[in-house]
Amino acid sequence: MSKFAALAANVDTTIKVELTNPVTQEPIRDKDGRAAFIEVLSTDSQAGREFDKTRRKLSAARQLRGRNQLAAMDDNLEQMQAKLARLTRSWYLVDPATGDPVVGADGQAIPCTEENAKELYSLGPTAYIFRQVWLEADETANFIVSSSKS
Repeated sequence: MSKFAALAANVDTTIKVELTNPVTQEPIRDKDGRAAFIEVLSTDSQAGREFDKTRRKLSAARQLRGRNQLAAMDDNLEQMQAKLARLTRSWYLVDPATGDPVVGADGQAIPCTEENAKELYSLGPTAYIFRQVWLEADETANFIVSSSKS
């Protein structure tokens, strides 16, 4: 255990981000009242730090080869979306208009995979979901367990 453990945020645990309707600012709920959510790790979690380290190594390797296209080719927003997709652990998605769970063409819930999360976060019409989840995953205070004072 680190000598700084008393100062540490619990970044390797997940939080559930309840999704809100961008028009009404109300939580998105299904017909039974269950809130839509995305469960995510902190951007400072081990998975987040490994993602950043891989990006830095790729950038350094390209620079050593005299190729600086990475900066031009890699969009910062796309990197953030890819990182958040890597940090996403589970979800329950609900159509805000109907209150029905979001399902794929097969009628089943869309699985929470890194690939599906990246698609969700990168679509223009669902950018509001990316913003909501990113802001919460990037907020250290969400991962600090406060002690109860009696």
